[in-house]
Amino acid sequence: SVTLTGSVQRAYDGSTAAALLASNLSLDGLVSGESIGITQTQGQFASANVGSGLLVSAALGASDFAAGTGTLLSNYSLPTSASGAIGIITPRALSLSLSGEMSKVYDGLASITLSPATIGLTGLIAGETISVTATAATLASANVGSGVQTTLTLATSDYAAGAGTLLSNYVLPTSASAAITSVTPRSLSVTLTGSVQRAYDGSTA
Repeated sequence: SVTLTGSVQRAYDGSTAAALLASNLSLDGLVSGESIGITQTQGQFASANVGSGLLVSAALGASDFAAGTGTLLSNYSLPTSASGAIGIITPRALSLSLSGEMSKVYDGLASITLSPATIGLTGLIAGETISVTATAATLASANVGSGVQTTLTLATSDYAAGAGTLLSNYVLPTSASAAITSVTPRSLSVTLTGSVQRAYDGSTA
């Protein structure tokens, strides 16, 4: 019989493919002094999603066995499959970035509401979608200036998964920062109030 041992680990990639090493395959029942190697390197996770202790299985054909010196494969009934709960799929890392340009009039606050177009999330598996729902960012300075450092800080609750996508399959970034904001001067207005009174003197002063 063949058993799968050790561990098979990789980051989430949306598939169930598992890469096996020779050390993951253990063959029992051989006559003392004889040897058979197993060359199968492809297996399957029972689930594509992140987890540990996942069942991994491998289909075996006659061509996946190699007889050692003095050993005949025909002397054995060769197993056709092997499995074991040795799989680990870890979350896939995503990258968060800010780009483009943002602008606001000076209001004394070191904050700005970002346009969704300025928030970029990369690293997703093709066909999967995650959107960022928070747009409130902080500025390094509330004062007038260009290229003001802008920081978006996120929690897990600030992400929304699309159909067929699990947030747990990804490492969700907690922040991104870039010098994308311009703070422009605030317009002031002057009005005359009250009254100005004097006796007639022939001038406009």
